[in-house]
Amino acid sequence: MKKEKVKEFFLVVIFLIAFAVLVNFIFFKGMEETEEKNKEWEREYASLKRQLGNIVPNAQEIVYPEKEVVPSGTYILLTNREEDDLYYLSFYKDGEKICQWDNPIVNPYSFKDLGTIYISQQNCKGMGIETVVWDLSKKQAFLENGDEVQIWTLSDTQFFSLN
Repeated sequence: MKKEKVKEFFLVVIFLIAFAVLVNFIFFKGMEETEEKNKEWEREYASLKRQLGNIVPNAQEIVYPEKEVVPSGTYILLTNREEDDLYYLSFYKDGEKICQWDNPIVNPYSFKDLGTIYISQQNCKGMGIETVVWDLSKKQAFLENGDEVQIWTLSDTQFFSLN
């Protein structure tokens, strides 16, 4: 009986060793395949990098900075309010704000009668003795001395010239 138990013990040990070897073989074979795939991918990546390395330095994207258009000099500025289609009318001379109308207006070019708007001390405090004559039909504005006045619109952060 003792011999049979020893035999059974050795059979169980041999069976466990065989099972461990089989599991080890399957597990490590899978790891080897994964390792081979990783090395193959690294070789392909290195090859592609070498091929593109010769091309990419020659192909450079040229990005031209946008020239920001900002009014300067003497001009009328219509500033669009975001909540509606009304504008604040301001007059600038040599880049400095001289005056602004108290109440917002609709876009003057949407008037039925494209007549003339006068910007003077009476409707724009700070104008002094100067008067701007803005002929809507010709889309031109002038000071009384004949100097041209540019007309600009500011919508969000973009300036647009109207003449």
